[in-house]
Amino acid sequence: MFELIIGLRFIRASKRNKFLSFISVLSTFGIGLGVSTLIIVLSVMNGFQKEVRDKMLSVLSHIEIYPLKNDEKSLERVVLDLKSFPQIIGESVFSEAKAIALAGEKMEGVIVRGIEYNTEPRVSDILKQIVSGNSNELTKKKYAVLVGSDFAKQMGVSVGDMLKLMSTEMTQSIIGVIPRMKSFEIVGIFNSGHFHYDSSLVIGGYEAVNSFFKLSSMSGVRVKIKDVLDAPLVSLALENESKQPLFIKNWTDENKNWFAAVQIEKKMMTLILFLIIAVAAFNLVSMLVMTVNEKKATIAILRTMGASKTSIVSIFLVVGVGLGILGVSVGLILGVLGAQNIGMIIETFEVFFGFDVLPKGIYLIDSVPSSLQLYDVVVVSVTAVLMTLISAVYPCYRAMRLETTEALRYE
Repeated sequence: MFELIIGLRFIRASKRNKFLSFISVLSTFGIGLGVSTLIIVLSVMNGFQKEVRDKMLSVLSHIEIYPLKNDEKSLERVVLDLKSFPQIIGESVFSEAKAIALAGEKMEGVIVRGIEYNTEPRVSDILKQIVSGNSNELTKKKYAVLVGSDFAKQMGVSVGDMLKLMSTEMTQSIIGVIPRMKSFEIVGIFNSGHFHYDSSLVIGGYEAVNSFFKLSSMSGVRVKIKDVLDAPLVSLALENESKQPLFIKNWTDENKNWFAAVQIEKKMMTLILFLIIAVAAFNLVSMLVMTVNEKKATIAILRTMGASKTSIVSIFLVVGVGLGILGVSVGLILGVLGAQNIGMIIETFEVFFGFDVLPKGIYLIDSVPSSLQLYDVVVVSVTAVLMTLISAVYPCYRAMRLETTEALRYE
């Protein structure tokens, strides 16, 4: 107990030595800054990953299944086979093709997806994301489409306008072989919040897309499962238990490069910020060594009064770890507050400096999300405290090795 009391007195006594006090404040501030920054960065990375994943899955299905034999009977057999998988909570038939969209003098490459209007809500939220028009018109008009909000802006179109779609297939005409073209009426505009899909996806009725694109379209079944993270395992099970040859892909296959890049970036940012904390923690070494030199006489007196070498080590561990815990605590408070209010902080930053931190055309989201996880907070805090503990080892060793007779010469 007396080690704790003396250690705390040493921390307070260091304030009399201005240089020593400056080093201790600098070390504590560095640890706090590193911890708070790391917590905020990890929270933003977690939030970014979750936000993008959720927005992707509002448009994408968890799993897509394509029979290698592209006909209606094969599709019906796939839908029937899915009933035996308890993990699957929804399925919907779809078709997909690449096309060129034309409006006036503007032209853009698009993905055209044909959906079953009544079953699409089982696998995606795209029909809930209509911001203009009425998606129900897909059931009333054969050649009708929904387009993304960013696509509508780029092409200068709105609800009620006609959009020409040009297929990669060729057709014979009186002037020779030309690409197949058809005009579709825009009956709705959706906004998924995901720039890639809002700028390049066109949605039509299943029958209309199959009728127009014919051989160039791929038909399949989109599937939704209970847990999105089980998609690779369910895909493998479907492939192994299928009675017909299938091509199966899941949402992680389509985006694995992006998510892998995010994970690498997260690990690198964590490593860099931990190095900053390590530098701040090892500044404590200088401060503790200076404290040992300043307190040589006090150490000698304690030794002559019966204090063991272990007690001397404990005193300086209290000094080092105490300052470390102080820095970690301050960093923890600032980090949690920063992570929970990062949106407001970024907005203030944007207003003050006059530019967008996340331009919508570059990033997949236009706001800074945050997902504070207890695991990250605990790992960062414990690791930072352990770093300060390690940094205190050498000064404690010096204090323990100090001879009483040598120390008294400094009195």
